[in-house]
Amino acid sequence: SEHNFQPLSICGRQTNVGTAQDLALLEKFNMENTCPGANSKKLLLLQGDLAHGRTGNNLIEFLHALQIARDMDYQLAITSNSWVFELLHKMWFNSSHDDDWAAKFEKAFCIKIFQPDESTKGWDRVPHDLNPNNSVIISKYLFNYQSE
Repeated sequence: SEHNFQPLSICGRQTNVGTAQDLALLEKFNMENTCPGANSKKLLLLQGDLAHGRTGNNLIEFLHALQIARDMDYQLAITSNSWVFELLHKMWFNSSHDDDWAAKFEKAFCIKIFQPDESTKGWDRVPHDLNPNNSVIISKYLFNYQSE
């Protein structure tokens, strides 16, 4: 084959998708720009164990959440017992033996990981027009999001 694809490595861990250049571009962008929501108290929190659809839809929902955070200057966060945490952990960190993987993940994707009992006091939970505690409604919203 004329293409020599290498697996994507996230925080030093190999995956079976993409190329190493994908993460390098993300890290370069994050070094040159501040993360979305860095100066905002608006929090898009992905939580709960139920989501809309299967793994493919859920991955799209997470990528749309990253885009919404950039478009709206929200701080994106996930809880460690959420559908998105489980999805991402299985996809990229399942075989991890690195104790610091969560901090590296937060930095690479500009997200915060909340523990289930951690308070969101002081944050303005968004979107306002949806119930932020209903994970299925939020994931459907994310799935259908289109950046302008």
